[in-house]
Amino acid sequence: MLTLLRKIRISLIKTGSARKYLLYAVGEILLVVIGILIALQIDNWNEDRKDRAEEIQLLLSLKNEFDRNQFELTFVKQNHQKTLDACIASLKSFGQKDLSIDKPTLEAFVIASYSLPVYYPINSATNSIVSSGKLELLQNEELKSFLNQWEFYCRRYGNNILLQPKSITDQLLENRSLFFPIRNFGYDGDWVRKGDVIGPTELEHNTKLAFRNPELENLLESKRIAMTESLGFLIWVEKIQKDILAILTEELGSRASPPTLNYPIKDLRLTGDAITIPDFNSITDDVPLNLIDAESGIWMIELRLRPGGIVFKNRESWYNHWFVDGYPEGNLIHRQIPEDYESFPMIEESGLYRITVNMNAYTYKCEKLND
Repeated sequence: MLTLLRKIRISLIKTGSARKYLLYAVGEILLVVIGILIALQIDNWNEDRKDRAEEIQLLLSLKNEFDRNQFELTFVKQNHQKTLDACIASLKSFGQKDLSIDKPTLEAFVIASYSLPVYYPINSATNSIVSSGKLELLQNEELKSFLNQWEFYCRRYGNNILLQPKSITDQLLENRSLFFPIRNFGYDGDWVRKGDVIGPTELEHNTKLAFRNPELENLLESKRIAMTESLGFLIWVEKIQKDILAILTEELGSRASPPTLNYPIKDLRLTGDAITIPDFNSITDDVPLNLIDAESGIWMIELRLRPGGIVFKNRESWYNHWFVDGYPEGNLIHRQIPEDYESFPMIEESGLYRITVNMNAYTYKCEKLND
């Protein structure tokens, strides 16, 4: 091509046709400019294609993160509401002349005075997008606005729940011990701790005085107000999270076959009182499962079990526990500390078992093997 143009240029110079040579020169310049523009357009197209591919990965990371956050928030919100309801129920009993100290009354006070789980959202993907300057890769302006609002309300919630209720709860526990026999209560509010060989206290406690104590009443009212505020912030966080998830679902649904991105469980463990390992403590100890297929999320373990319960947990996060809803197979239920732990299905007989878990589908299967 260049040789042909050079021959044409030389021919025009030899003939002495200035007009034709000028037209040729303009044409050659136009060809060069068009070539440069085409090259720039191709380069821009390639860069845009790379940006859109990276945007899909960012959207998938956010979707995965907010799916997990929504799951955790639902559990924490239920506990916040339960604590708030317990505060209200307890306050109604204060100052009554003919107060009857029954089990529901005491349970409500115990629940109201305990500390409660706090919502700690996973934000590694969000922080990474912002700190790396990749937020501009997200084309949806509404999504970027919601991400900023989400961070603001999470901060408001965190500041409120960590400062006020924690301080009030500490004072409640300190004052409650003057009126309530701690030995007579378990963490779940039952009269006697399950499995406690010591039994209830023989010392006399006048629990009615607690419901006539102005300081305890003021502390409970302060906690009620603080819990109302915290729950309000949490409801806003939940609303924004749902809006974010709706946008992410729509954005990913409009793309051509986006790849799936599963929650990265790097170290799945098994615990529970069904494990027969010597000196095994189901509260502090656990045994690792083997990752069989990372892409499919398949984990497996073979071990001896006895009648009792089993719990799966992510070693990297104490907030991620999964209880089973059926035996010998079923779904994994994400909970922290379920109050109805004993109602969960249990291993029914001793023996050697193979347990297979699918962390992509959140299902499990327990097979009894021949010894």
